[in-house]
Amino acid sequence: MKTAVIPQVRVEPELRADLDAVLHPGETLTEFVEASVRRAIEFRRVQTDFAARCDASLAAYERSGVS
Repeated sequence: MKTAVIPQVRVEPELRADLDAVLHPGETLTEFVEASVRRAIEFRRVQTDFAARCDASLAAYERSGVS
């Protein structure tokens, strides 16, 4: 499978300086961005699953009156 590219993002120089300041020794900007995107995707999946469980729980409560 071919790899894809995440688009470039223009940021303020201060944000870029903050980013450079927190990179671990030997860590590249690319590695940092990829790890951050992966964590954000997982967080969104967890949020979506949680919201679905909440909706289902509320619907069950409204049907039965039992919590």
